[in-house]
Amino acid sequence: MLISCKLNRSGTTALEKVPLYNSSLVKGLQRLIRSHESYFKTSRPDLDLASVYKAQTMSEFDRVFTVPTNPHLNSVDEYYRSHGSKHILPNLRIPTLLVNTHDDPIMASELLDVPKAAATTHSNVCTPKHRAIAHSSFLQIIFVSTRFGGHLGYYEGTFLPKTLSWIDRLIVSYVDAL
Repeated sequence: MLISCKLNRSGTTALEKVPLYNSSLVKGLQRLIRSHESYFKTSRPDLDLASVYKAQTMSEFDRVFTVPTNPHLNSVDEYYRSHGSKHILPNLRIPTLLVNTHDDPIMASELLDVPKAAATTHSNVCTPKHRAIAHSSFLQIIFVSTRFGGHLGYYEGTFLPKTLSWIDRLIVSYVDAL
């Protein structure tokens, strides 16, 4: 099950269009790194911590921290391309529920075409081999898109949100159906 999944670099670009959210995410990561600064100074003396602390956006942060701390990465673009879930969707062989909203600040709504295409063009019936896992011939990929829900929100209620939200009930119903 993938909920509000990041599909590729455009998702981060969408995040950067929401400065408050982007800024608080970067500042939180910088606080985490600062709390482990002695570790990075000894184990990664080549890491430019001053640049990490100056980063204002997730793209900047990924350029000065994420890429340098992952030896298999050469660039931010490579990181976004290789770590999005877009490239794994065609290879899914077990029942998967994809849930996204049009008002997600992290994933641009135009990217919803990717999971929609996966659900509509994927060979969407479980093979006999995978039917044992799924316990039936359920669709392999189901895509649900809502107008509202934000990023992992899906709260219900006006002033006092209910304890269980719409997404909680959807997950339980989906798992029960399997």
